[in-house]
Amino acid sequence: MKNKILLCVVLFSAISFSISAQLKVYQSGGVKIEEHLAIGTDPTSSIGLKLSHTNNTLDPYYGIHSTVKIGSIPTGPVCAIYGYADGYTTGNNYPIHPTVGVLGIGRKNYTCPNALCAGVAGLANYYGGIGVYGTSNGITLPSTWTITSSYAGYFNGSVNVTGTLIATSVSTLSDERLKENIEDIPSELANSLKSLNPVSYNFKSDSILLADKDAKEYKDTHYGLLAQDVQKVFPNLVYERDGILSINYIELIPLLIKAVNAQQEQIDELQAEIVGLKKNSLNSAKRIKSSLHKDEPSKTEIEQAVLYQNNPNPFSVDTKIKYELPLTTKAASLYIYDMNGSQIAQYPISTFGEGEVIVSGGVMDAGMYLYSLIADGQVVDTKRMILTK
Repeated sequence: MKNKILLCVVLFSAISFSISAQLKVYQSGGVKIEEHLAIGTDPTSSIGLKLSHTNNTLDPYYGIHSTVKIGSIPTGPVCAIYGYADGYTTGNNYPIHPTVGVLGIGRKNYTCPNALCAGVAGLANYYGGIGVYGTSNGITLPSTWTITSSYAGYFNGSVNVTGTLIATSVSTLSDERLKENIEDIPSELANSLKSLNPVSYNFKSDSILLADKDAKEYKDTHYGLLAQDVQKVFPNLVYERDGILSINYIELIPLLIKAVNAQQEQIDELQAEIVGLKKNSLNSAKRIKSSLHKDEPSKTEIEQAVLYQNNPNPFSVDTKIKYELPLTTKAASLYIYDMNGSQIAQYPISTFGEGEVIVSGGVMDAGMYLYSLIADGQVVDTKRMILTK
C-alpha cells in the first residue's frame, strides 16, 4: 500500500512539472501561458495558441472575447487585445515572410452573400472614437491624444491603395490657420500647364499595382498625365515611394483656376474691344449717310439692289465685291471709307444688273475699312472688310 501511494506522488509530480512548462497557475488565480502552447492541437506546432470552434447556434459567437474597463485614470494605453510583432533580427538572418501584429482574414460563405464578413472590424461611437487607427510614425499609441470627432478610420501617415478608392466625397485640409508663406500663384507658372500633354492609357497586365487583374477599373482605358512629364514642369507635385511616381492631381486645380481666370480677363477685354468697334462702325455709317445729303431710298429700290460681302475677307492683295443693281439705275459707285468716316477711294460702276468691283489692297494700309454701294444718290448698303499685310 505504501509503494502504491509513493508511485502516485511521483506520477503527479511528473505531470505537474510537464504542465508547468506550458501553463503556470499562480496563487492569486492568474494563469500564465508559456511559449508554444497549443490547445486542441499538436504542442510542437509553431502556433502559440490555437482555438478552433464551430458555432451551430444563431447567437453571436466569439472565438476570443476580451473586455477591458478603466477603473482609474491609466498611465498608458489600455488594450483589450494587444498584438506585437517584432521583425527585428540580429546579424544577416532577415525574415522572408510578413511580420504583423494582428492578422485578420474574412472568408464569406457564398450562401449568405449579404452577411458582413470582415477580417478586422473597427467600431467607433459618436463621442469621438476611432474604428481603426494606423500610424507610420512610431510603434506606440499616443497616450495624451484627444479626438473630439468620430472616425471610422484614422491614419497618421501615408496610405497606399492598390485598388480603386471609392468615396462619397474627398476633402483636403486647407485651413488658413495651418498655412504660412501664402502668396498668389504667378501667371507664368499657370501658363506652364500648356506644356503638359494629357494622354490615354491602359494598365499593364503584369503591373505590381494590380490587386485584381480582372477588375473593370484596370481593363478600361484611362486618361491622365505621365508623372515623368509633370515632374519636368511641376516637380513639387510628383512624389516617389518604393520607386513608383505619383501625381498630386488636387494641387493642379489651383493652377487651372489661375489659367482660366487669366483667359477670362483676356476674353472680357476682347469683348469690350468688339463692342467699341461696333459702335465706331455704326457711327461711321451714320456719318457717311449724313455726308451724302441724300434722301433715304424707298423700300422697293432697296430690295432690288444688293451689296455682297467681299471675298476673300480678310485679304492682303486684292478682294472682290459683288453687287446687284436694277437695270434702270442711272449712276452708281462703290465708296471706301476708313473707320473715321473719311473717304479714301471711289469705284464708279457702269455695268448694272450683276457685277463686281476688284479692290486692290496695295494702295491702303492694313486695318479695317467700310465700303458702301450708292446708286442714284441712295445708300444701298454698307459693310466692313479687313486688310492684312
